[in-house]
Amino acid sequence: MVANIKKSELIKLAGDQVRDFNAGELKNAGFLPLDGRCFVQMHYPPALYFPPVTEEEFFDGLDYKPSDPFIVYAHIPFCINRCIFCHFYIKTGASPEEKDKYLDTMEKEMDIYLDRLGIDKINTSAVNIGGGTPTDMSPAQLERFLVFFTRRLDLSSCRQTTWDVDPTTILGADGMEKLKLMRRYGADRITIGVQSFNDFILKKMNRAHTGRDAVDALKQAREAGFDNVCIDLIYGYPGQTLDGWVDEMETAISLEVDSMQLYRIRVAPIGHWANSIEKWWAKRQNDFPAYDETLIMRRIGYLMSEMNGYSDRHYTGLYTKKYEGISLYNKAHTAEFFDTIGLGPSSRVLLKNRLGMNARGGIETYTSLINQGRSAIEVGKLTTKEENQIRYLLGPLKFMREIEKEYYRKMTGVPLDTVFQKKIKMMKDFNLITEDDKKLMLTPRGHFFSDEVCVQFYQRKYLPFPRSSYAEGEFNPYNGLDS
Repeated sequence: MVANIKKSELIKLAGDQVRDFNAGELKNAGFLPLDGRCFVQMHYPPALYFPPVTEEEFFDGLDYKPSDPFIVYAHIPFCINRCIFCHFYIKTGASPEEKDKYLDTMEKEMDIYLDRLGIDKINTSAVNIGGGTPTDMSPAQLERFLVFFTRRLDLSSCRQTTWDVDPTTILGADGMEKLKLMRRYGADRITIGVQSFNDFILKKMNRAHTGRDAVDALKQAREAGFDNVCIDLIYGYPGQTLDGWVDEMETAISLEVDSMQLYRIRVAPIGHWANSIEKWWAKRQNDFPAYDETLIMRRIGYLMSEMNGYSDRHYTGLYTKKYEGISLYNKAHTAEFFDTIGLGPSSRVLLKNRLGMNARGGIETYTSLINQGRSAIEVGKLTTKEENQIRYLLGPLKFMREIEKEYYRKMTGVPLDTVFQKKIKMMKDFNLITEDDKKLMLTPRGHFFSDEVCVQFYQRKYLPFPRSSYAEGEFNPYNGLDS
């Protein structure tokens, strides 16, 4: 073991702690879904429920100064394979000509934003370039993107630029050239989509890389000058075992990555694009690790991280040795509600309580809208007072474990002590939440079940699972907030 504890002792310790959290009690109370599924809280309201919106409706009344800060996300949808677990919009098998055309469109989209917002450059606080696989382009295409992208941004106050990449796309001479281009244009953090080091599991995921490729990609990123390297790992996947998950964590820790994003396999949809994992669950649920085993895997990830100098105190689920190891874009987007410009199909946009999503119809819809000189935003809404009272609570509570009451009052105009009091009292009685005069905080039990805590505050129309998924206890979310 990396830490001074035997594998069997670690698994027993994690199991004992999970039993102390007593998931059975929470299932009987209607807090946890009976079938063990988990909905991952990222944004509220969920984009799945955004209605159609016109460009005129979305941008009406917006007024920005050149100094107003934004965070920027660029979606490059190209991938080698479609992974079984992926919920996002991607395109496989794109030709070089299709990728060039896509870059043409994104360059035009940036100019449309500058025009609509009445600014010459986007004052950028943090950047995330993801997908898809943004490094599934040639070095020449990558440089072309970086040139037009950075020319339209004011990066003088940018705190961090993160790239999300797949291992095979940064290997070899071409891969090193891409990594050096990214560094030259300001990238200071990289997230490598490892997902697993186990070749058997990778094959089940339909990943394009091997465990050896993942290790080589990490080394190559270091050689290119990246000193802030994160990896993604998935647990709860079909074929995984407790022993195997310990081995995955041990490999990651031995490679001295700077941070690790540990994901429970997402069966419930979080995007508009169907994937194979939902069908797999519906047909052969027994292929997946048992619910209790999945919870133990989560606790193993926590324990092994803490034992080896990592912590997720800065951002739930992302274990890092330093504050800079987290994605400042993700924190600003999900927990701090920065105005967000999203480029490319399926990207999310947040502008002063306006939530939007680009081109659900994919590249074809995206290209058509932009070539008409219009924004790519296809669905969206101005959030209501009630929705804001929920989303300004859930973001900090989920990702930061706590929310300051004065911050909540400032953002919503109402004291936190005057809303959701019945729900908060119930969760305090079940040792999920605690509070003092200044903060509302998750307990260790609440932190472990943070996604389910958040769902308790959802309006009925946004709940991810039907009423029958829950026991008819006091926590059944359909007995909660009105729609």
